[in-house]
Amino acid sequence: MKRIVLLKIFCLVMLGGLYAQEAPKQYTLQECVDIALEKNLRVKRSLYSIRSNQINKTQALMAFFPTLNAAGSYGQNYGRALNPVENVF
Repeated sequence: MKRIVLLKIFCLVMLGGLYAQEAPKQYTLQECVDIALEKNLRVKRSLYSIRSNQINKTQALMAFFPTLNAAGSYGQNYGRALNPVENVF
């Protein structure tokens, strides 16, 4: 008796779940492509690779330009200097 009641409850639960499901959505080709571009890891990796290559190309082109460096210094002398020949003040 107990098995029959459990079997009926199980069947009701399983059949109730069938009615709760919606009909599957029909996707258009454009929606499928959009989902693939959004979710596919290989596509994301290739997009990142393209962007990285563009940055590397820009850096390589900028390396051809000349660089300009400048430096300056200022020192003070208070009259007491070391004679480099005799090594005396």
